Amino acid sequence: MPVEVTSRADLESRLRSLAKRSTARPLLATLEMPDGGSSHIGLGRRESILIVHGPPRPDGWTEEWISIGQEERTGETEFFLLGEHHSEFENRSLLPVDDAIRAISELFESGSRPTWIRWEANTF
Repeated sequence: MPVEVTSRADLESRLRSLAKRSTARPLLATLEMPDGGSSHIGLGRRESILIVHGPPRPDGWTEEWISIGQEERTGETEFFLLGEHHSEFENRSLLPVDDAIRAISELFESGSRPTWIRWEANTF
């Protein structure tokens, strides 16, 4: 269900609340950006995934960046997109949930990916 977010503090509060309520079924929440891009954050676990999609380019491609926490980690962790669709993500992409919330909040406020996180780029 879409919810309008009015400030960084509002976003962080809502994400922390969702994280506490989603421990039985960890979810991916989506933040739609004014430029047409979006971001996804995993909630309901101690660790989170962070995915940033740029706005669709004129050639039809979209740039994507996925957080990298510890490159050497193996295995996968599941989240449910919008609480419904099962998705698995590589554990090397996981970040502490507090870092992921801080990062998506910085993105919300500035419109730029935080430089203190390592990112893996992709285009689809």
